[in-house]
Amino acid sequence: MRMRSFFSSFFKPRTRTAVVHIDSDNGFHLRPAAALAAEAKKMRCRVEVEYRGERVDAKNPQALLALGMEAHEHFDLICSGEEAEKALSHLTAFLSSLWASDNATDTRHDTADSEKIIDDSDNSVLHGIDIGKGIAVAPLYRAETDECLDIPTGDFESACAQLRRELDKNAEAEDAFAEIARAHRILLDSLCDTADDYESFREAVETQCRTLAGSTHEAKCSDYRDLLARLWEIGDRRRNETRYPSEPFILAVEALSPSQAASLPPQTVGVVTTQTPRNGHAAMLLRAASIPALTVDTLPDTTNTPVVLDASDGKLYLNPDEALLRRAEAAQTMQREAHKIAEKRRFDTATRRDGRRIKVMANVSDIASAEAAAAAGAEGIGLLRTEFLCEAGVIPDLDTQIAHYRKIFALFSDVTVRTFDIGGDKPLSGITLPDEPNPFLGIRGIRLLHHIPEVFETQLLAIYRAAQNRAIRIMFPMVDTPERFEEAKAFALETARRHKEEISHIRFGMMVEVPSVLFDVARFDACVDFYSIGTNDLAQYLFAVDRTHPVLSYDPHAPALLHALAYFVSQTDKPVSLCGEIAADLEMTQALTELGIETFSVPPAAVAALKEQIRHV
Repeated sequence: MRMRSFFSSFFKPRTRTAVVHIDSDNGFHLRPAAALAAEAKKMRCRVEVEYRGERVDAKNPQALLALGMEAHEHFDLICSGEEAEKALSHLTAFLSSLWASDNATDTRHDTADSEKIIDDSDNSVLHGIDIGKGIAVAPLYRAETDECLDIPTGDFESACAQLRRELDKNAEAEDAFAEIARAHRILLDSLCDTADDYESFREAVETQCRTLAGSTHEAKCSDYRDLLARLWEIGDRRRNETRYPSEPFILAVEALSPSQAASLPPQTVGVVTTQTPRNGHAAMLLRAASIPALTVDTLPDTTNTPVVLDASDGKLYLNPDEALLRRAEAAQTMQREAHKIAEKRRFDTATRRDGRRIKVMANVSDIASAEAAAAAGAEGIGLLRTEFLCEAGVIPDLDTQIAHYRKIFALFSDVTVRTFDIGGDKPLSGITLPDEPNPFLGIRGIRLLHHIPEVFETQLLAIYRAAQNRAIRIMFPMVDTPERFEEAKAFALETARRHKEEISHIRFGMMVEVPSVLFDVARFDACVDFYSIGTNDLAQYLFAVDRTHPVLSYDPHAPALLHALAYFVSQTDKPVSLCGEIAADLEMTQALTELGIETFSVPPAAVAALKEQIRHV
């Protein structure tokens, strides 16, 4: 016994310890935790972190995050084993470089963010909420919002017909407004079907807006009022063409409608508003156009001298001094140059500095957006939202669907199709579902399979026939249990068997958007081919906050959501892609790639910037 004890102590594995200071203003958040864990896994020894008496495995990012280490604190880094000394030296040097890069935040290459450029203690600084990141320097220009007061004198039916033609023309354009125009066309049809004249049309709009007020879909009021304003202009045989300055300017406006946002002149370098919701269509168009925008409580007075809009930091500087103007103009120039570089390299692959290739795909909804994705440099379609093929709320027949899918599939060799994600706030004509007090937690997505099996059968058959032996992926939305996935997949296989379709080239996966999936990964892995994380829905269910709610909100960078992503990715060996809004958030690119996510799917307009950001992490 003494002899064994002697040899055990003699050959005890070598242990080396270093005190590491967290020299990062951001603390020990997800990015450094994921980076340290990944680097520690390369070491041929045991690596641990001890903080306030608690010791954890440094190769486990979840355990590191659970320690809750803050900025400028310190911890013990402990390496045990034959290569302990070598590992400790490498990891301490690695962490030093990590703190430096974390503090820099790579703002030099971030086309959607900017540094904090001045102390905001001056009372000439307005604080607000960003609806489009970036920085702008220009004079403010105040635009008034016209109210529809007098009843137009033109023929009502003729005005409706002309507005339909204009919307159809807008829908054919290959730009960000096209999809919105199609939605406006559906709204217009429903309004004109119930209104006999201008007055009843306006009453219908106001009724809809009163119904939506305070609800999760209040942002849609701007769409209704946009239609009202456009119809009034046609009926009065006039166009309220806003006269904008010929030089660069920052637009100050109470409310910006989607059609106004779509028609802003190129000299609009920024927008300040009070009544434009961040989740509304106008804000979406501003972001698509890379126009910095901010919502504030009260519009400032206009000025002929330049102001500084730092939307990324949520501030508007009304009386900038020369030093601030120079810094802001330099940041604006860098922003433009970064955008030009990203556009020039949009067809190149996106490879991190460590040599790891990241695939950047696109979220699309129809042929036009798929073509825009191809032109933007997307490497495939990571999410085809098929429900948007249902014009005017009507599901297309088999032949129409085949034609749609075939044209989209021809553009890319890598396509993931999501089956109809209908229900909730996306009702369809001819489909009657029971009234539900909370439709977002009700019968939607793949939960509709038992209610409308014929709809899913037609869609699956259309996908099979349009694929023409291409390696297409099909995924089901709103899956909450392995049994529900297996049921959906069995239905898909039976559809192929019944119609004698060969589908050995088809793979079946699912959206990760219901929190229950996070805690049953092993059983899901047994039947699922791939996953796509939809962070928009996952976040709203995690925080029990509708993501379109006009008052409540959640932080997309919140540790709870990031921990959920880290946990899920660490538990599965199946391919995982990310298609939610966070995928296009350039502030999160490094952290998300270090979690092990190697495929991102974003709006076409975000592809080039994301690729360029990946090249600098």
